[in-house]
Amino acid sequence: MGDAFGGKEFREVVPEIHLTRPPWRYSDDTVMARGLVEVLDRHGSMDQDELARIFATRYEADPYRGYGLTVRQVLERIHGVTPWNQSARAVFNGVGSMGNGGAMRVAPLGAYFADDLDETVKQARASAEVTHAHPEGQAGAIATAVAAALAWRARDQERPREGLALLRTVLEYTPSGATRAGLEKSLTLGFDRTVAEATHVFGQRQPDHRARYRPLRPLVRGASSRQLYGCSLGCGFGGGRQRYELRDRGWDRNPGERRRSHSTRLAASP
Repeated sequence: MGDAFGGKEFREVVPEIHLTRPPWRYSDDTVMARGLVEVLDRHGSMDQDELARIFATRYEADPYRGYGLTVRQVLERIHGVTPWNQSARAVFNGVGSMGNGGAMRVAPLGAYFADDLDETVKQARASAEVTHAHPEGQAGAIATAVAAALAWRARDQERPREGLALLRTVLEYTPSGATRAGLEKSLTLGFDRTVAEATHVFGQRQPDHRARYRPLRPLVRGASSRQLYGCSLGCGFGGGRQRYELRDRGWDRNPGERRRSHSTRLAASP
C-alpha cells in the first residue's frame, strides 16, 4: 500500500498528504519484493539463480510497473539467458548499477533474518547483487535491511529505540563508501530540520543520475523504530494481501523459530 500511495504522490513537491483517487498501482519495487519473499519462503536464504529467474519472468509478464531503464536492460539480458552476474555487470561500463533498487525491495528480508544482523548483511548483499553489481548498490540494500531488522525487533517494545540509536547501529553494519558517508552525515542532521530540508540533503539525484541516498529518507527525521517499522516494512511487504500471506506462512513468529521450522520442513521434503 505504501508503494502504491507513494506512486500516486511521486512529484517534486507535495504540499500536503491526502488520499488520491484509485486506482493505486504498485510498482516494480513491490513486484520484486514479492519475488524475494517467495525465494525466502522456499529456501530460507537467497538463492540468487532463482531470484534472478523470478525477477526476469515477472518483468517480461508485466513490464509496465515503473522499471527503470537500467534494470530493464539487466532483466532483459537475464531473460535472454545471459547469467545474472554478467547481466548485472554489463551496465555502466562494467561497474554495475549503484542505484537504490536493491534497497527498495529488501525490507522483508530484514524481518526474516532479524535475529542475526550478520546474516542480514550477507543475505541483503546477495539479494541486491542479482541486479546491482556495484558495491554502493549493495550497501544501500544492506543499510535498509539492517534498519528493517532492528525495526522488526522493536515492534513489540513499549518504548522502542529512537532514530539516532537505530541509525548508529545501521552505520556499524554498512560497508565503507558513499552510502555509509550519507549515514554518517545523517547523524549530524538536527531534529529541527523539516522533511523538505532532509529530503534535499539525502534525496537529491547525483550528477550521474543515481539516487544513492534515497533509502535513507525514512530515517533522517529521527523516527522511532516502531514508526520506521510501519514505513519500511509496511511498504516493503507491498500491501495488505501480502502481509497476511506472510502471517499465514508463520512469519509473525520470532525469526529463530521461523527459520528452524523452515529447516525442519525442508528436511522432511522428498
